[in-house]
Amino acid sequence: MWRHTLLLLWQMRWSMMIAGLCLFWAPATVDADTLPPTDNPPALILSIDDAIDEPQTAVPGQPITYTLVFTNIGDRAITNVRLVALVPEHTRRQDGVTGSWACAIASGLSQVLCSMAMDSLAPQAAGVADLVVTIDNPLPPTIHAIVMEASVNADEVVCGECGYAQHTTAVDPDQNQYPNTFSLFLPSIVRRAN
Repeated sequence: MWRHTLLLLWQMRWSMMIAGLCLFWAPATVDADTLPPTDNPPALILSIDDAIDEPQTAVPGQPITYTLVFTNIGDRAITNVRLVALVPEHTRRQDGVTGSWACAIASGLSQVLCSMAMDSLAPQAAGVADLVVTIDNPLPPTIHAIVMEASVNADEVVCGECGYAQHTTAVDPDQNQYPNTFSLFLPSIVRRAN
């Protein structure tokens, strides 16, 4: 009989422990109205467009206006926004039409690096910057694309690749527009009088 009582107490003990664990681990019922509002941390996205509709291709000597749009997709304003663009290889920046870009040859590269800064960007607001380049003429026959790369960042933004964008513009190197800077000399045939 004492064995039966001991077994019964043992089972009751385990039942109470399991019931206690279930109460401890049971999910709480939460009313959605009592939850704090979500706060999207500051984040930036960047897009690049060249206004050349496919299937059209750019040609050597043609200017390309790259439009860079950067957007604060967070719920808070961000400050010290910095936009950086690498002028594509086989192009040159057009002076006087680049807005408030500051450009210089990038350290360790043969390409020009352009940067622009703005004080702040409101939540869900966008900024726009144009960068105009001209495709080299003549263009090597093996080059069929121009690649524009840019990034945007700000003091409060820590998001890795979220502020990076790349855009490829198709180019037809067979359309080289050779400038008329040389003349063709044909040998002239002189007749001698006999």
